[in-house]
Amino acid sequence: GNLTRVDISDILAWCKIEFDAPYHSSNPLYLGLGKLYLNNEEVTELTIPSEINEIKQLTFCGCSSITSVYIPDNVTKIGSFAFESCANLINLTIPDTVTWIGSSAFFKCSSLTGVRINENITWIGDSAFSGCTGELIINNKTYVETDHVYTSSDCSSKTWLKDSKFTHLTICDNIEK
Repeated sequence: GNLTRVDISDILAWCKIEFDAPYHSSNPLYLGLGKLYLNNEEVTELTIPSEINEIKQLTFCGCSSITSVYIPDNVTKIGSFAFESCANLINLTIPDTVTWIGSSAFFKCSSLTGVRINENITWIGDSAFSGCTGELIINNKTYVETDHVYTSSDCSSKTWLKDSKFTHLTICDNIEK
């Protein structure tokens, strides 16, 4: 399409929109060049408002202008496709309060080179970090990649982050699939 930017005046209102998954086209960021502007300034460093406790599905999907995301401590859930295709996202801090990360939440975030996830995480959806590179650390249990499946070094458990391109993975025992 010809959409080159999305202009908003209220980031809190944007975070409350219910985009219709799996229809990525319900989010205008995904339809165009992915440039998000808040009060006529391009959003590169995104701070999720403290009033938000769930980053909804597709909220920032396709937002190419974002390079870093700060998620406040009250957020417990990151929805499916929430940051999918944020290709320039480099810095991400996931607080200890997040317990759920949806499918493809950070899919195709190709500039994301390292993520640290807390020990309280109980769900990481399919392909949540597919297309990312670098190091993924989840509560100090080391996994290694074999045939695109990450397995703990003692072969006691596996995880389904099979499409990710992380070079090192550390994970906890309470991940379920």
